[in-house]
Amino acid sequence: GGNGGGFGGGQRANRPRRGADLKYRMQLSFREAVFGTQKDIELESRVSCDRCNGNGCEPGSSPMTCGTCGGTGQVVQGRGGFVLQTTCPECRGAGQIIANKCIKCHGSGEMLKARSVSVKIPPGVDNGITMRLGSQGEEGSNGGPKGDLYIELNVIEDDYFHRKSENLHIVAPINVSQAVLGDKIRVKTLEGEEDILIDPDNPPEGGIDRSLSIPFCG
Repeated sequence: GGNGGGFGGGQRANRPRRGADLKYRMQLSFREAVFGTQKDIELESRVSCDRCNGNGCEPGSSPMTCGTCGGTGQVVQGRGGFVLQTTCPECRGAGQIIANKCIKCHGSGEMLKARSVSVKIPPGVDNGITMRLGSQGEEGSNGGPKGDLYIELNVIEDDYFHRKSENLHIVAPINVSQAVLGDKIRVKTLEGEEDILIDPDNPPEGGIDRSLSIPFCG
């Protein structure tokens, strides 16, 4: 039945816990998004306090077993014929009381630390994509695994180059006679300049409004 309810489990707060996930928003130029890049980003995340080694006590002292719950982190109360198990109000489920708190982390056992993470951006990413870097989040507690790092990519729009699905387009100005009679024009691409032939029998997209949209495979 349902009368166990976790009785005798004890030390719930001391079970291994996974670290928190982190989120970071990265801006990329249009060229970086097309060709890929590698960037170093600075993060600030919670780690174990280097003064108390994560136990929250001043060096030379130790946590004491909570006298209210006997170290289980839970208290059991009887009400109206029912047995109710709740989180210990004295130690808030930790099972221990810190009398002499660490002066650096104030008893939390954690501190903020800056670190650098190298992120490799593959070629061809699009705006709004979120990348996951496993085990690059915050540290776990009590031997738990690290969280993950989620990076949202924000690609800055370019005035000349535009992305359409998996193709790269450029828009170049042309006049009506070029669209009707044909011509050879020089356009800029991400890899340098290139000559493009305008075929009057196969007018380019946008030719009638004096613009030329040319697809390049991305």
